[in-house]
Amino acid sequence: MQVRFTLISEMGALGSLYRQVTIGLIPDDVLLEIFSLYVEEAYGFYQHMNLKGIEVWSTLMHVCRRWRSVVLASPLRLNLRLVCTSRTSSREMLCVWPTLPIVVEEWSHDYTQRPSVEKVDNIVAALEHRNRVCQISLGNFGLSQLDIFAGLMQDPFPILTHLELWSNDEEPATVIPDLFLGGSSPHLRSLRFWNIPFPALPNLLLSTNNLVYLRLRQIPHSGYISPESMVACLSSLTALETLDFSFLSPRSSPGPSARPLSSFTRVDLPALTRFVFHGVSEYIEDFVARINAPLLSHVRIAFFNQLLFDVSHLSRFIGRVEIFKALRQSQVQFDDGFTFVKLSPFEDTVVGSTRTLMFYIKCTPSEWQLSSLAQVCCSSLSPLQRSLETLDIAHSYTPLGHWHDDMENTQWLELLQPFIAVKDLYLFGELALLVAQALQGLTGERATEALPALRGIYIQPHHAPGAVREALEPFIAARQLSGHPVVVHHTERMPEYDGWYW
Repeated sequence: MQVRFTLISEMGALGSLYRQVTIGLIPDDVLLEIFSLYVEEAYGFYQHMNLKGIEVWSTLMHVCRRWRSVVLASPLRLNLRLVCTSRTSSREMLCVWPTLPIVVEEWSHDYTQRPSVEKVDNIVAALEHRNRVCQISLGNFGLSQLDIFAGLMQDPFPILTHLELWSNDEEPATVIPDLFLGGSSPHLRSLRFWNIPFPALPNLLLSTNNLVYLRLRQIPHSGYISPESMVACLSSLTALETLDFSFLSPRSSPGPSARPLSSFTRVDLPALTRFVFHGVSEYIEDFVARINAPLLSHVRIAFFNQLLFDVSHLSRFIGRVEIFKALRQSQVQFDDGFTFVKLSPFEDTVVGSTRTLMFYIKCTPSEWQLSSLAQVCCSSLSPLQRSLETLDIAHSYTPLGHWHDDMENTQWLELLQPFIAVKDLYLFGELALLVAQALQGLTGERATEALPALRGIYIQPHHAPGAVREALEPFIAARQLSGHPVVVHHTERMPEYDGWYW
């Protein structure tokens, strides 16, 4: 919205007569309402990485003395804040401007350019006003620089609501002391760490009862937090809506539990709607066995490559989330370095829905991708297998020349086992022929061994449809004889490519 402060016409009692009223005659309360709308929209742009939006109120102050008085008289209503970056002469600026909350921010995607000593000092000058700092977002700093900032943050920051620290160093060191923020931050609403080891984080989280957003990405092994500790610190976060944490390496794995996971009392996370995790299956098993999250609607779980996947507790956890029982579509996708299965509602019944359940596995060899994904699907999808009605099998735009291996037929059939309610199977690209060849052996009594509810197979006409149809003929004939006919169709629909990793 662009607010134009121009002449305002006001209709008189005679109806046909007008009188010109300048904006200078608008009452202060009306002017404040206009300012509020203007600033609110600018802050919205700030949330989309436009740093200038947060100080747009300063433009209003420079119009005239009256506007300056209106703005400064309502700092809470207009959410007035000062921004300090590495390019800001913080010591001078903070002496000139009114005593307002401070946003400390420095973010750069140029990893080769680290801030100079002078620029680091500007950040230090801002952090020294800890009673005024309400938001901190610092990235692209080396560990020595982060150590300086962390040292300044050992005392409480009483009005801090948002904190983000990010490091791209390959060899992280412990930069966060145990008494970080004085061990307490009750007003914190958003906490984001990237490649930052902080073993004492659970102690801090016990005080953040108003936390809404928690993201801990690429936790180094030196900052490992056990599932028990993670659940314990989450128990008081009743307002938490987003939980997103990942480990840097598969070394971050829990040891064997002293007693069965089913015997633990589960912690309720009543507001949690989004959950993202990356780690080993043993960790997620231990973690979800201890929590309930009835309002979850978006789950993305990524596994490191491993030989065996037993995620039975993850399956029970999914079964406790009522909204996932409405998922109808399933998509299996393969790429050079990963594979995943994604479940979602029908697009025509849930417009704009964010309901998604996704399992992602990082691995390269085709037989590992098939085996791993089959294990995860068979072990985790049992609560949903009677609701999934469509299945897409596709690959990315990378040619899959390394997939020609006859030993993979049985692995394809294992992958299809959980999809007992699928009625429509969509086969895209080069994988269409491979899946068709796997189904080719299901004749006679084995005709309904996989996909028993299947009614239609849809293939793209520009990907060897003749060879795919020929490979499917024995399967189609066997299904016809069994009383469960399947019809082959052509489709022009393109698969939805989801290249998500982080």
